[in-house]
Amino acid sequence: MKTLTYDPKADAAYAYGTEEKVNRTVEVNSDINVDFSAIGRVTGIEILNAKEVLSKALGARLNADEIRKIQYEIDETSGIFLHIRLDQKKASLVLPGKTVPA
Repeated sequence: MKTLTYDPKADAAYAYGTEEKVNRTVEVNSDINVDFSAIGRVTGIEILNAKEVLSKALGARLNADEIRKIQYEIDETSGIFLHIRLDQKKASLVLPGKTVPA
């Protein structure tokens, strides 16, 4: 598993996917953007309002240091899932459908 990057000033977290170049960004909702490569693979997932989104997902109020310790895995086998873990707490953010760039 990889570790999220977090910018506390922007309250934004990023989960890196493939190392391919970003071709298109799709806004899933007001808090989540997904970056895709030219062939439709997830190159990253941006989480805005990260403290709120991640705290809600993990069921605990998180601070910046805890957010920086969150480990993740991006799963594209049947849709897009962002599996996250902090210590014994686990959650999955399910991103609606697999939106492949046109």
